[in-house]
Amino acid sequence: MYLNLLFSLFTAVTGFIVGCIGAFIYENLPFSKIFGIKKLIIRGYKFHHSLYGLLLILMALLFHENSIFFVSSGLGVIAEHYLTGGGFDFITKEKN
Repeated sequence: MYLNLLFSLFTAVTGFIVGCIGAFIYENLPFSKIFGIKKLIIRGYKFHHSLYGLLLILMALLFHENSIFFVSSGLGVIAEHYLTGGGFDFITKEKN
């Protein structure tokens, strides 16, 4: 019983850390040099990388195999975006 609880806790903490590190790496990659774009903007709406955190959480609802890992990874991505000054934004309207 305690072993399962510890494993779940370890999985959750690991997922959160992986989400934070993954979002940090994504945020600091030189996309403007690689792809020639600075932001992901589609039809006047900017898609923040915290949206990927929501997608990870939705994946956890669809695929129950590693749901603790996906949920905690998604929360890690959202937390990293919030704590680095991006706020609690997922999609925003770009100003012209």
